[in-house]
Parts: sequence; structure tokens; C-alpha cells
Amino acid sequence: MKVIKAVILKELTHLFNTPTAYVFAAVFLALNNFFYFNTLFLLDQATLRPFFLNFPLSLIFFVSLLTMGSFAAERKKGTLEVLLSLPLTKATIVLAKFSAIFTFFLFVIALTLSNVFILLNLAQPDLGPMASAYLGTAFLVALYTAVGILISVTAKDQISSFLLTAGILFFFYLLGESFVLDRTPSWLQGIFTFVSPTPHFLNLVKGLISPRDLIYFLSLTIFFLYLSIKNLSFQQDEFLKIS
Repeated sequence: MKVIKAVILKELTHLFNTPTAYVFAAVFLALNNFFYFNTLFLLDQATLRPFFLNFPLSLIFFVSLLTMGSFAAERKKGTLEVLLSLPLTKATIVLAKFSAIFTFFLFVIALTLSNVFILLNLAQPDLGPMASAYLGTAFLVALYTAVGILISVTAKDQISSFLLTAGILFFFYLLGESFVLDRTPSWLQGIFTFVSPTPHFLNLVKGLISPRDLIYFLSLTIFFLYLSIKNLSFQQDEFLKIS
């Protein structure tokens, strides 16, 4: 436990010392707050729902940006072999990088709680759906991050990792969009709706906490992290064969 805490702290320190992370935080908050205040003041709707509705799409770019260097950068700098030679399990390495990025996202999202306080001063909204929406956001970030780390483990460089992660996440995002579902045969609609994270996230934004949605996020996040660990073990075996 002490080892994984030390590795997570190292990854977090590196992340918070990266200018890209602060640029990300500023752009992410500015973009999503624009939609929030546009709804609040221009449309006169005291709700955070439009604020959360943009997350499935906007997080694709930002998660791809932050996860692209988790392993791809190590490979490009030639430090991946050194990392794999350390007395750390592959699970520790993967979970440490995942936890660091996930924690950073939670920190950024926590900054949006100021919107909740503004809303509480202007109206009397139902706090239940808000809490459920933030829970859904955490699950969505976890899933996106797990996918991004898996791609970074397998990609040759950071650009490839970014493009592949963004492309895959955008594809699954589209599967849950109405303009795609409306043009899809009825027997496929149920599959697309289940596979896409968007409908599961939207249920939580509405305050509908269902075991089905929670199991979806948890199982897929664990599955992609497991694939990352197995892939990293395979790469270590390849390094040993070469050496």
C-alpha cells in the first residue's frame, strides 16, 4: 500500500507540475461554465443539467489530452523499460497512473461546485439529482481514463494515443446519440444504447441511480485497466526477450 501511494504521489506531482494540466483546467472550466451561465441567465433556468449534458462530449478531448502521455511518453523517452524494471507490479504502475489522472480530474470537477452554491443562492433546486450527476461524472471520467490509459500503453507515441483515444471515445459517444439511434434498426438500438456510456451517464444526471448503470461503469473501467496490466506484462516479456 505504501508503494502504490508513493507512485501515485509521484505521478500527481508530475501532473500538477505540467503547464498543460493547468491550461486544461482553465479551458475545461471556461468552456463548461459558459454553458452553465448561458442556461442560468439567458434562458432563466435554475438547473445544472445543461452543464452536465456537455460532459460526455467535452471530456473526450480533455481525457485524451491528459492520458496520452501516461505510457506513450515513457516509451518515446525510452524510460518505459526502466519503469518496467523497477520492483513494482504491473498493476501498481497502471493503477498509480490511473489514480493520479482520475484524482486530478476530480480536483478540477470539484472546482465547479461553486456553480452549485450560486444556484442555491438564486433558487431552491433539488440536491439529489445534482449529487447523482456528480457521481455520474466521476464514473464517466474513470471509464474514459481507463480507455485512455489502455490506448497509451499500446500506442507508439503521444499523438497516436490522443487521436486513437479521442476517436474511440467519440465513436462510442455517437452510438448513444438520438440522430444515430433514429437511423439504426430497432434490434440494434438496444445494443447501441447499452454499449454507449452516454445513456448510462444521462440516467445519473436525471437522478436515476440504477445498479445497471453503476455495474456498467465499474465493470468496463476494471476491464480496460485489466487489459492495460496484461498488455504491460506482455511488453515486459518482449523487453526481456530482446535483452
